[in-house]
Amino acid sequence: MKKTITSLLILLLLSTVACFQGEQNRTSPANDDTLSVEAGDDELMEVKIIQFDTITVSILLPKDWEIIYYNGGPDLPHVEQSYTFEIYPSTGDALGLVTVGNTMRDDVLSEEEFGLWFSSFTERFLPFSVEETAEVTNYSLRNGYGVLSIFTDAALVGTIPPPDEYLYLGLFLGSWGDGFVLHSSLLSNEIDSFEMTLMLLALMHISFSHNIL
Repeated sequence: MKKTITSLLILLLLSTVACFQGEQNRTSPANDDTLSVEAGDDELMEVKIIQFDTITVSILLPKDWEIIYYNGGPDLPHVEQSYTFEIYPSTGDALGLVTVGNTMRDDVLSEEEFGLWFSSFTERFLPFSVEETAEVTNYSLRNGYGVLSIFTDAALVGTIPPPDEYLYLGLFLGSWGDGFVLHSSLLSNEIDSFEMTLMLLALMHISFSHNIL
């Protein structure tokens, strides 16, 4: 059986998540009025609050999408403790794997640091992709920046992907001025699917805060 990009991601996650086999947690809706959804969307969307040990993440997603979260994840630059959450759209046609952390430097990563971080992932995926080089789309984020690169799984082209395998991977990395960094793998069988587009928009507008100990 050919190795696929999805299987590479799962192996990467399993090898780096210390608590993967331990207790997993699910999100609950926010009660904070400052995080309320825009009028007209409140029947479909909600801010999901993900409270880890040292940081809290707030992300706007459809109400019927599920999030599971736990400690650990792929290495993040200058981050001692990383945290992972998985986004499960209700259609079952896509998946988001997201790892976040804080560098405690109150600044974005330098261009060199970000480039090395990005390359550490593209070097893993390109040998199994249709793409020969990583094409990058740059995004301006709140007090930071991000990049997106799409990879097509060569082993799945022209086939019906089996369950839990996906033809396209959207690699999105972000760095914010308050020291937070984010790595995400957005998986879908359609390159411009509603689920992938919505996950990307949600990550571009994600909010972070430090927990008061």
